Amino acid sequence: MRLFLACLLALASGPLAAQVAVSGTVSDSTGTALPGATALLLSPADSVMVSFASSRADGAFEIRRVREGAYILKVSFVGYRSHEQNIEVASDDLDVGTVTLQSATDELGRLVVAAERVPLVLRGDTLDYDAAAFGTPQGATVEDLLRRLPGVEVDSDGSITAQGEQVDNVLVDGKEFFGDDPTIATQNLPADAVDRVQVYDQASDTAEFTGVDDGEEERTINLELKEDRRSGVFGNVSGGFGGVPGGASASGVGVGGPGALYDGRASVNRFSPSTQVSLIANVNNVNRQSFSVSDYFQFLGGPAAMASGGTFTFRTNGAIPIGDGPGDGFSETASGGLNLNHEFSDRTSLQSSYFLHTLDKTRDETLSREQFFGQDLTSRLEQQGRDDQTTQLHRLSLNGAHEFADDHDVRLRSSLRLGLNGSDAVSQRQTFGIAGLQENGADTDYDSDGTTLGGDATLTYRRKFSGNRSLIAEATGDLNSSDADADFLATNRLFQNGDLLTQEEIAQLQSERGDTFTAGASLTFTQPLAQKQALQFRLEHRETHEDQTREVFDLIGGDQVLNALQSSAFERVYRFDRGGAQFISNAEPLSVSGGAVLQLTRLGGTQFGLTDALDRQFLRVLPEATLGYAISDSRSINLRYSTSTREPSVRELQPVVDNRDPLRIYVGNPGLLPAYTHSVSLRYLSFDQFTSTNLFASLRASYSPTAISTARFVDAQLRQNTTPINTTGTWTINGNGSFGTVVRPLASRVSVSTNGVYNRAIELVNAEENVSSLLRATVNLRIENRTKDRFDLVGGARVTYNNVAYSLNPQLDRDYVNRGFFAELGWSPSEAWEFRTEIDVNVFGDAVAGASAGARSVPLWRAEAARTILDGRARVELEATDLLDRNLGIDFTNAASFVQESRVNTLGRYVLMRFVYNLGASGGRPGGGGIRIVR
Repeated sequence: MRLFLACLLALASGPLAAQVAVSGTVSDSTGTALPGATALLLSPADSVMVSFASSRADGAFEIRRVREGAYILKVSFVGYRSHEQNIEVASDDLDVGTVTLQSATDELGRLVVAAERVPLVLRGDTLDYDAAAFGTPQGATVEDLLRRLPGVEVDSDGSITAQGEQVDNVLVDGKEFFGDDPTIATQNLPADAVDRVQVYDQASDTAEFTGVDDGEEERTINLELKEDRRSGVFGNVSGGFGGVPGGASASGVGVGGPGALYDGRASVNRFSPSTQVSLIANVNNVNRQSFSVSDYFQFLGGPAAMASGGTFTFRTNGAIPIGDGPGDGFSETASGGLNLNHEFSDRTSLQSSYFLHTLDKTRDETLSREQFFGQDLTSRLEQQGRDDQTTQLHRLSLNGAHEFADDHDVRLRSSLRLGLNGSDAVSQRQTFGIAGLQENGADTDYDSDGTTLGGDATLTYRRKFSGNRSLIAEATGDLNSSDADADFLATNRLFQNGDLLTQEEIAQLQSERGDTFTAGASLTFTQPLAQKQALQFRLEHRETHEDQTREVFDLIGGDQVLNALQSSAFERVYRFDRGGAQFISNAEPLSVSGGAVLQLTRLGGTQFGLTDALDRQFLRVLPEATLGYAISDSRSINLRYSTSTREPSVRELQPVVDNRDPLRIYVGNPGLLPAYTHSVSLRYLSFDQFTSTNLFASLRASYSPTAISTARFVDAQLRQNTTPINTTGTWTINGNGSFGTVVRPLASRVSVSTNGVYNRAIELVNAEENVSSLLRATVNLRIENRTKDRFDLVGGARVTYNNVAYSLNPQLDRDYVNRGFFAELGWSPSEAWEFRTEIDVNVFGDAVAGASAGARSVPLWRAEAARTILDGRARVELEATDLLDRNLGIDFTNAASFVQESRVNTLGRYVLMRFVYNLGASGGRPGGGGIRIVR
């Protein structure tokens, strides 16, 4: 690897000393400058593009880093005839002077519009990619296209990062597609329908209307469709069937897994200038999911439901256990959705969608966890379990907008969600002490059914007045209701010196009911001061009402007896009023903003059975400031400081016993304080469109003096009682960066990316303070060829360093490295045939005791052969997944109080035969990754 990198550096850096610049000015026949004209340098031998540049506002252009030699200079602009001339580049910069373009008309005097294609241009703060310059395989989705764009990364769960920032929205021709879930568009729209991909920061509704940047942008991707796809029908339908070669699979298929395998998909789109109608559907039993992480959070009751009482946890593979991918049990999925966007007029539009998802999943898991409870108390937990889950998720969204005038409008954003959930989880657990003797054990059976219903709406009214003053009023409402019933059976055993001491049988009926309603309103007034300067004032009121009831009945002799200790009823009211002012100055190249919010928080509640009601209030000052500097059109740096608060949840406040895990009892803390957090972030962006070199880096640090953490008490048999508490000294630092460039001697593009996280948290273990520090840093290297007419070659490696340290138990500190290697090869010997194969190997370090050497190396190998038929309208695919039958479903997890290894019986090697039919325009093979311009 060192030799390879050295060769790369030598090849890349060797020619730099002889590189010069070619410059000039573009104007029309009247001498008027033409901004945005394209200047191309072509190789005389084959007319292949070497480099390019766009002219600035004064018509000047500069093509930098050009090596000595002969070239063809081609200058073009929409509506003008292209200009070509031969040039000779020597050791000094070359100025070609003024290039005059003549208007392009035919014999009848009509304008002839023609433009040259370039792979990427920077238009202000928007990166604009030409999709045809990044060839994708036949049948590829938008997600496959995005993976090839410089500066864009797509994770295994479908989440997208562009220039180091998480992408929040994916639009189609500027319109929302199935609400705010970006993965639906990227995983269901065909890549060959996209003409251009635009990446930019979408301003908030307030900033868009006032023209004053408020720093509340969302990283957005807009998919601009090809002209022939904006009117008519396009998309595809497919069906695949297969099975496991040779019968039973070593990974479980044929032994508790599915027999025949199937995978059907459909994406049908009917677009017109005023209407977009899209239908998507899929049904499969190959573990391919069609809902996102945000759907999973909403199903659980929102992101707050993912809180773990202050315990910071990360998984080495970054996965969320929702059955996404072939490594997490056996899943059968069916889903479908309809999206409708319609413009009634230039001033009135409606966007709506409905999405349904069902999931039946079986998960057999073996878990080994090493956990600590203090200097003299450590344990090893071994657990085997099976969970049969059923999920049904409905989601309806409706967004509308109406303009009364150019400076007067109203917008509505709303959604409705319904989730039905069933689970039957059975587990057997044993906990062993330091001497290796068993201390406790539990057999549990938790059979539950639940329903969640939620909806939200935001109504925004915006109006401008004289002097460019503006007023924005907003009202919001959010309602969530949950209802769950469960049968709970458990047998708990306690041991002493390895001998059974006591045994306890638990048989209960449990029910939980909860309603949460949040309503709020705000007013924002903007007063311009000078050019690109303004004062912004904001008032806001918000309140949340929560009503939670939990009833537990012990089954004794066939009778149901209320367990008052574990039953509870709790009402909570959380209100805040805030008012603040902010000064904003966006005078280029420096942008500055600063202000503060005064927030009064009131927290009240009543607990069934307690005489004292909860009644507390907190007054907080929440300052914020940003500083941005545009070094050039393609380089910028931003610094931001902000503060925030997190209020305790109902579960964290209730002093009620939760025994769903009988060996880890949870009790809330009514005295818990809100968590107050300071955050600082730094971001640097640089993109050189002339050499396609990008450099992005960001760093974010947060500190909480009142973090919500955990106190746990552990007895001699290693039973735990945990409760949330406030602690100080919690730090979290996140950083990421990426660098990519073209290495012309290798005809390749090389990219290096890195991301890391450091967390320092404090817990109390048997009244002793334990400081845990977790560090993870990952470096990724990717190399791929640029010209993909026949061959598509990609290779790379990743290294992840993990370090876990505990102040109470330094003997449990872990320091290990996980490695990965991947390679992809695509070959198209003709227009009809295509072959692809890829392999991804994960090599895990010695993360936990008991990890076997054979399990630390997990390769996943896929292969596919495809034949295009019916004049490009259809294709037949043969795909094989996990050819080595080694997809073991291994997951390593680090947390503040434990490290663990989990293994899941999962779908292994299988083969599918698929038929795909393209609707509308002929499928045809997309263009290659290189750009070839013929004179």
